[in-house]
Formats: sequence, C-alpha cells, structure tokens
Amino acid sequence: MWGSSNNTPPPPGTPPASRPIVFISYSHDSPEHRERVLALSTRLRQDGIDTRLDRYVNGAPPQGWPRWMLDQLDAAHYVLVICTPTYYRRFRGHEAPGIGKGVDWEGALITQETYDSRGNTLKFVPVFLTAPDLASIPEPLRSKNYYALTGEDSYSAL
Repeated sequence: MWGSSNNTPPPPGTPPASRPIVFISYSHDSPEHRERVLALSTRLRQDGIDTRLDRYVNGAPPQGWPRWMLDQLDAAHYVLVICTPTYYRRFRGHEAPGIGKGVDWEGALITQETYDSRGNTLKFVPVFLTAPDLASIPEPLRSKNYYALTGEDSYSAL
C-alpha cells in the first residue's frame, strides 16, 4: 500500500502482551474500501502491531458480534477509526434501519467511553485512507489529531 516498512518488528519470541493492540473500526463502504482497510491492518501486523479486525474472524464469533466488538474495544490500546461519509452516517445512527449496525454499535461504545473520560483519552484515532474529509470525523473525535494515510510519511507519523 505505502511501500516497505523501515520499522523493525519485535524480536522473535516477544510476548504478544508487550505489543500494542489496535482495533480497527470501519464501515463496509465497498469491496475496494474493505481491501484498503485489510491492507492497512496487514501492514500494521508486519510492523509488530497486534491488529484486530472483523475480517480475521471465521464466520461469526461465538459470543456474537456485539460482545466481540465490546471485547475488542476493551482490549485495544488504540482504536483506529477509519473515517468516511458512510462511517460518519452509521456512527450517528443516520443509516437506513438494519444497515451498518456494527458501526452504529461501535459508535455508541466509542461515544460512551469518550464521555466517561470527559474527552481525555488518546485511545481513539481518526484515520483517512484517502484525502481527508473533516466532516466525516464523528463529533466526539473532532478534537483529536487525525491521520490521512496518503503516503509513507503519514503512515510513519501514525
């Protein structure tokens, strides 16, 4: 996606608990968008980040998707929020009934955790995979630094 990484992965045998855990919250906008998200996750994993993504679940998780998402948000050190107009609409609950329930649920959880911390959290990171559309950042995250992953420098900054 952005070329090869100059970062060195953790040495072999490094316990997984010592690596940062990153959950990626995104909407299934299109097959191409899903592949860009997967490419980002793959790159992060190659760089030693324990990345959690729904695409790694075979079928449905035994505890069901709502609890799986809650467990992932609880376990994550950081949550990359992949901002698009579709993600924003679903985060806000402004989608047609029955569509985008995952982002709607994650949005409620992210909003609650941000509210409980009085906005004093660095856990949620707005990310763009294309040129940024700042109106697509959900309101609870608009005061946070965002990253537009349009090149190697922006990936390194993230």
